Amino acid sequence: MLLPETSIESARTVAERLLVDLHTINLSIPELGDLVVSASIGVAAYRRGDDNVDQLVSRADEAMYAAKNSGKNKVCLTEAG
Repeated sequence: MLLPETSIESARTVAERLLVDLHTINLSIPELGDLVVSASIGVAAYRRGDDNVDQLVSRADEAMYAAKNSGKNKVCLTEAG
């Protein structure tokens, strides 16, 4: 998701609201039983000097894996710099 002209803290708030909303989705699959939807979300901000969107996506991806590796169903931000 791209959020133009949004601070990284505001983007974190959007991502955290998304986690709450996703958690309200309950699925019932006969073979698997009742399931709850969760997500691990990485948030990254554009940095002056980024040559292409791949750099931004790569940082968001790293943050997403940090969220997964630290307990899942959470939001992690990339470090500033």
